[in-house]
Amino acid sequence: ALLSLLLTNANADQHTFKGGVDVKYTSEHHRRGEIVSQDALQTTVGVTMGVAGVDVFGDVFSSESLETGSDVLEGTIGTRVDLPGNLDLYAGLYNSNIDATGTTLEGFVSLKLDVLLQPTVAVYRDVSDDLYTYELQASHGFDLGACDLGVAAFVGTTDTTASDNVTYYATSLTASKSLRDNLDIFTNVAYSDTDDRDEEFLWGAGLTVRF
Repeated sequence: ALLSLLLTNANADQHTFKGGVDVKYTSEHHRRGEIVSQDALQTTVGVTMGVAGVDVFGDVFSSESLETGSDVLEGTIGTRVDLPGNLDLYAGLYNSNIDATGTTLEGFVSLKLDVLLQPTVAVYRDVSDDLYTYELQASHGFDLGACDLGVAAFVGTTDTTASDNVTYYATSLTASKSLRDNLDIFTNVAYSDTDDRDEEFLWGAGLTVRF
């Protein structure tokens, strides 16, 4: 419904519109420190429309397990507003449906500082239960000539029950190369760890189409 609404209004003069599709293979799918599946095929479709200085965005993400684990379907819808002091404010709703655990709907608020490393802090709250997730992320990109290199790291803590939580950490390196103006290929490696399991290394590769 979101994609249909945005596409219907994309040609209006006062609107700006952009989007993209990612298709990726990954050796493991991790979500908030949890190992959801092994060997997964993932697809992300995202769109952003600017209206009167405010961005409205939405995306749909799916992860289909090719070996063991759960399939995942996620959707996000929200807005982005520029604030004074190089700050971007994001707010919206995030829905996740995991085969093994069911559906969860959360509201979120995020602040990003548009400076070196782009530090970002986000807070998620389950709309049904008093459960919270907090994340802090930093990232940076490098133009290496032959390809672009992106580096990201984040730490988070998520409530698993009203009395228990898990702290998780991850870092990733992503190398991408543009084949055409709207087509990139990429590969990435990542490190993932939590306070209740051993560390894991994972890798992936895919392509991005922008429109």
